[in-house]
Amino acid sequence: MDALRDLWTDQFFNVLAAGILVNKQEMMDRLAKADAMPGTGAFPADFKLRVVCGNVALATDHTIIKGMDVNGHLFVASEMRVLRMFVKDKGKWKVAGRDWFLSLPNKNVWNYRLS
Repeated sequence: MDALRDLWTDQFFNVLAAGILVNKQEMMDRLAKADAMPGTGAFPADFKLRVVCGNVALATDHTIIKGMDVNGHLFVASEMRVLRMFVKDKGKWKVAGRDWFLSLPNKNVWNYRLS
């Protein structure tokens, strides 16, 4: 937890997949309450730095959230596209925020219908 506290700016924010906006302390509280099991959590991949402009950088990735079912088996709880925002603070790059976009199960968005 100390690593995240140092990695995130004091103004850090996170827009969760359900559109819930949380700040640094709220996110730290959520993580402290989580019953994390080995192999569960967020697994970012396909990280791409998109732009660096002065002391601000934007990046994207594809993150898979893994959970554990009642039988102790890992499963993919959700997949998301993530926009990550970074700022240089006193010469060190830190995470300023992120926004999660839940991936639809159907890759063809135009044929996706809500029932």
